Amino acid sequence: MISRLGRYIHRFAKDAQYRNKVFVWFRQGKFAYPIRAWLDNRGLVLANLFAKQPRVHCLICGYEGLDFESYATMQRYAPHARCPQCGSSPRYRALAQLLTQRRMIGDGKMCLEVAPGKHFGKWMQSMETRYFSIDLGALPAMAKMDVQALAFDQDVFDLIICFHVLEMVPDWKQALAEYHRTLCNDGILILSESYLWGQPKTIDFSTDEVFSGDPLRRFGDDLVQALKGTGFQVETFDYLGKYDASGDYFFICTR
Repeated sequence: MISRLGRYIHRFAKDAQYRNKVFVWFRQGKFAYPIRAWLDNRGLVLANLFAKQPRVHCLICGYEGLDFESYATMQRYAPHARCPQCGSSPRYRALAQLLTQRRMIGDGKMCLEVAPGKHFGKWMQSMETRYFSIDLGALPAMAKMDVQALAFDQDVFDLIICFHVLEMVPDWKQALAEYHRTLCNDGILILSESYLWGQPKTIDFSTDEVFSGDPLRRFGDDLVQALKGTGFQVETFDYLGKYDASGDYFFICTR
């Protein structure tokens, strides 16, 4: 916790764009989000002490309790969303359930995750899946690699998982081509990206509009056309309600 606070303070001191973002955050009243999440979680700790039966279960780590934790970012407040034991989000818990129900993993299948979740890889390996992860940054990825130039042969992976990566990549269509190249025939790419439903075209932000670490774009309906143009068959999967998620979508793309 202290080291994380130190990183925020260092970034605030060095990054003018980040300071501006923090000031906007305060002006909009969003500074109350972390306080609200903290209060929620203190109440959850007390409630779990006296709970007779759990109401929620995390497929990734096995946690059982009355509810999940709340958390807050500079953009939003997410009530009862994060697993207090492994930190998994509704998106990853939904993904785990989807993969098991549709039998996309197991039997020694090869899986690549881009920008991996901290505990998800351990769960994948426990499911008899040959799992590998990459990122441009540091841990928890197994290797540092650019998705625009994957260092893999053709037809390697049965499954590729990519959450909120293409919105950060300069040439996202090249990344799609690399995913298609490295997938086996009938291999599956699962995407989740910042998506504006009903927006015909992807919105690319100018440099002045982008803060350090923020997305370069918000995808529109042309993302689906780009996926099909790359050679994928595309299924749009809304897991809201089906997997107790907080309103998100998977693009399930089959080569």
